[in-house]
Amino acid sequence: SRLSSKRRTWRMTVEAFMCAHVAAFTYFDGVPRRLVCDNLASGVLRADLYDPRINRSYQELATHYGFLVDPARLGHPKDKPRVERPMPYVRDSFFRGRDFASLAQMQAAAAAWSLTVAGARSCRPLGGASPHSVFLAAEQAALLPLAARSFETATWYTPKVAPDAHVMVAGARYSVPFALIGKRLDVRATDSTITCFLGGELVKTHARMKKGKRSTDWADYPPEKTAFLMRTPTWCRARAREVGPAAASVIESLLGL
Repeated sequence: SRLSSKRRTWRMTVEAFMCAHVAAFTYFDGVPRRLVCDNLASGVLRADLYDPRINRSYQELATHYGFLVDPARLGHPKDKPRVERPMPYVRDSFFRGRDFASLAQMQAAAAAWSLTVAGARSCRPLGGASPHSVFLAAEQAALLPLAARSFETATWYTPKVAPDAHVMVAGARYSVPFALIGKRLDVRATDSTITCFLGGELVKTHARMKKGKRSTDWADYPPEKTAFLMRTPTWCRARAREVGPAAASVIESLLGL
């Protein structure tokens, strides 16, 4: 549906936004103590001068690296003019007239260009000094060190628990305790793990499944339901053999074995 497509696009935008931050921190080998971002939904869900509502994934990133998210004020373009002013220069000096065969090739070329061209040029606002020399002399020491553990990008979902005690996350289904049927959970999804929360309390963890797959923990069902669902052909044959050879023969014929 159109709504589902918009949600997928938004999640992809958030992931790209997060990955760009991580790549920048890695490139500079440090983290600024305060980041002034625009009020785009990838980072800020609700703009407010005193209590902005930060996107949950972005807040996790800030907590992991220890920086403060300080969104620019609405209607105050001078809060971040120095960030946007170089964009035409980047477009004309780096992108114009170039073709890249892959994202990795473009990223490698951008890193080299940043150091040998953009970082080495003489800048009038810096008194003729190069951005790279100013960074080494005045800014590098002020950065926070990178976190010892690499950040794992996560996407948050809010699915409703279906009558079969499963939640749908990115096209796959995961079981949760049956008492939560009908409730809406907060689900944190990474490339390897699905973690379900209710009111901030952890209720279930699963390994990430591919789209269309299902991960079920029978302990999430009531005991009487679990017993019924566990009655596989193997279970039926085993119980029949306990009764006797004739019962086992009847059961095997009914099962077509």
